[in-house]
Amino acid sequence: MLFILYGATLEMGYQVRKIFEGIGFNIIQKYNYVDDNAKVNKSLYESPEPNKDFSRWYNDKIYVNSIEEIEKCDFRYSLDGVHVGFNKQQIFNAVHGVNDALLTIGASSLDFILQLHKAYGNYITVLFIFSDTETVMHYYSISESMTESELKVRCSANKKMQQIYLDNMASFDDTVIYTGENSPFDMQALKAQFENIIDKRKKIENELNNKTYVELPYKGREHYLFVSYSHKNKEPVYNELLFLQRNSFRVWYDDGIRGGDNWRRIISDKIEGCSQFLLFVSKESCESPDVQAEINLALDLRKNIVIVNLDGSKLPNEYRMYLMNVNEISYNSSGYQKKLCNSLIGDLAVKQ
Repeated sequence: MLFILYGATLEMGYQVRKIFEGIGFNIIQKYNYVDDNAKVNKSLYESPEPNKDFSRWYNDKIYVNSIEEIEKCDFRYSLDGVHVGFNKQQIFNAVHGVNDALLTIGASSLDFILQLHKAYGNYITVLFIFSDTETVMHYYSISESMTESELKVRCSANKKMQQIYLDNMASFDDTVIYTGENSPFDMQALKAQFENIIDKRKKIENELNNKTYVELPYKGREHYLFVSYSHKNKEPVYNELLFLQRNSFRVWYDDGIRGGDNWRRIISDKIEGCSQFLLFVSKESCESPDVQAEINLALDLRKNIVIVNLDGSKLPNEYRMYLMNVNEISYNSSGYQKKLCNSLIGDLAVKQ
């Protein structure tokens, strides 16, 4: 299970991470780089250790020396000259039950949150934390290193996140409230809110797992099967991935979300390294530029290709002329899964 908390920065982010760690959640680590002309104090980001407030506020961050390090990450976003990146494996592990994890995330990342939610549905829980301006100013102002100009930047970012939340309420699964130690919504009340939401979401996760639970994409160095499909066909394709994994086949597939140029590099590397290329053909995949790019590379690399046709659709002519002799299996044909297994090479399966 992955929880994404939107709207928690600095002290609030730190306190929430403490709560989730106490419940047994992993904290997703983020890489940070700060521009020289950033609105925030760069020296505090690069060397937070001497300052007790900043050193704990940044306990989920790893600081790097160049923007190129951030660009190596699968996912990236920026705000006010602060660049943040993190890697997809942490997302994989959380949504596939390897661990429970928390990601605290900033104001300019709503599109990424929506992409995650679309890819993983109820395995992702998106929360907004509401803190009033007075409480935010109090937490920021108690730090001796927080300048007046940076305080204004922080308060402005908090208001921006509140407005983004109000404009996109349907994108959030729940809201938690914290308005300071002198209000009914103190830190204990905040913890109780989180525990209640976690309990509800765990029940949803268990229901999902009882239906279809696909394992993580294969990561080792043995022979594996690359799966090409449209994300719009996730339900039937994941049913087949589950079948293949239960029959000991090593399978690599794009697990729902993409991260720009870096993710394209990952895809191309996985196609190059695969022993066989399994293509799920459908109306949606025939129209998908991503699937078409994957087919092109598989053809260029002369990969062994197997086609499963989900709905009787025909690939564009420029692909059909190269795939005329490829083994194509109809998803609705009698004995389909046996035919599929017989079409896959033996080295793809784990030795029993």
